[in-house]
Amino acid sequence: MLSTRSGFDELLPNFPKALLENTFFKFNDNYTNSQLARHTQFQTINKFSDVRSKQIKELFNNVVRSKYYTVKKILEKDLTLLFERATVTDCSGRIHENKTALQLALGAYDNEVFTKDKCSAQPGMVEIIIPRLKELLIKSGKTTDEILQELRNQYLEQFPENYHIQEKAKLIKDKAALDKIIKCISSTNTDDVNQILMLEHKIFDLSREDKPTQLGENLRTITDALINSKPESFDLNFEQLKRLILKHNIIEGNSKKFNYSLLKALYEFRNHFKPKEPLKTGKHFNLKLLVYAGKKYTAKHRRFGGYDSIKNRMHWQMVFGYIQRFVPACVAESIRFGITHITQPRGKDARTGLRNRTPRSLSECSEYDFRPINIFPLEGDIKWVVGYNCAWRMEMLPGPRRWEFNMPTADSLLHLIASKNSIAKELHLTREPMEEKRCVIL
Repeated sequence: MLSTRSGFDELLPNFPKALLENTFFKFNDNYTNSQLARHTQFQTINKFSDVRSKQIKELFNNVVRSKYYTVKKILEKDLTLLFERATVTDCSGRIHENKTALQLALGAYDNEVFTKDKCSAQPGMVEIIIPRLKELLIKSGKTTDEILQELRNQYLEQFPENYHIQEKAKLIKDKAALDKIIKCISSTNTDDVNQILMLEHKIFDLSREDKPTQLGENLRTITDALINSKPESFDLNFEQLKRLILKHNIIEGNSKKFNYSLLKALYEFRNHFKPKEPLKTGKHFNLKLLVYAGKKYTAKHRRFGGYDSIKNRMHWQMVFGYIQRFVPACVAESIRFGITHITQPRGKDARTGLRNRTPRSLSECSEYDFRPINIFPLEGDIKWVVGYNCAWRMEMLPGPRRWEFNMPTADSLLHLIASKNSIAKELHLTREPMEEKRCVIL
């Protein structure tokens, strides 16, 4: 205890010493004043480190989630965050390892979009980051050449010399996986497709109930294992799912006679596209695959029975919709608003006299569209989960045609791809000479 003979005014000037002499530190001969000082300093550093880590995490999570205005506000407070690197998981479950904010934006090709008459339609994340990174490098004493080299180094680390070859090979494999499931749906009779469609919906509902039963938990565990399986364990995991279906007779009918080849093909398709390893280089998603998937859907639309046929429903919900799960958040925003509406020429705002621009938000849609579905978060609303029981429509057309991926949609998407290629060449970030017209990022 502190001495009762000392008054408050007398004790106050020597309070730190009194505290050390009259608390548990007194009984620890090894805990000196200098050690206490170091301990206090260490705690302060840790606290600073925790705050910094939280700031880095906030910035990087907002970059991959395409939170344009939030990123802008964060960087207004602290530009030095652009020097940091971190590992982050995006909306689609892809892990990006040891990346800068600029590399994340480049990988998602989150840069400015232009209309077909070359007017700015939508602002880009890259255009937020690069000017601020230049400003930061200037303040640190870098020359113009050194600044350009730093930008180029970050770009080339994300898109190395051989990345075009890797992207092309990956696109070929992705198209083959897509073709395989479509062929399987095409060769299966309608009744079998209907049974598997109902079975999949039932599995999905049981495994995602608010309070799942033991059966629901087992189904979720097995289906998650299937989607994340390595090739050598896929067949074993599928047999476990099959045994569970047979044991519990999940939907009415003879479970032994279900077309399990179609069900297996569906899980092989999901397994192929599910991210399993950290993404280190290249773009996060190739939009050309979305164009290809859309054209495939349109080509099969009549052959599968037209609007709302059983085969088209599976193709739309579980194939085309599953591809949509992997678009970057900035592209999901464009789909949400309507790609054709974004890319078409538009007039000026009567109040400001400026061209109307598309909002950067996943929660907003065009005045012509009233859809309740969101791609992200992937399972935000169990009634509308893209890739399982629905897909995002790509066009703002009324009536049955709204499910079609028609040529105007494909042309607009191709224009969107081309529009996102400009930033690397304008900043001389590539090895290719400026006069080349071939695709740089995409």
